[in-house]
Amino acid sequence: VSNSDLFIGLISGTSIDGVDAALVTIEQNCPELIETYFHEFDDSVREKILSLCSGPEITL
Repeated sequence: VSNSDLFIGLISGTSIDGVDAALVTIEQNCPELIETYFHEFDDSVREKILSLCSGPEITL
């Protein structure tokens, strides 16, 4: 990788089974994928996240 900026994107889909990460660089409006990684959640972490999602609705 040259002296370009690096960006990390994170997402956990609706299954909440883990988090996906992508490392990319963007040069002249052209993204290049450098590396990906997936970290699986333990069942206890998944259950805690699901409980947060089923709480009362909050509006601003």
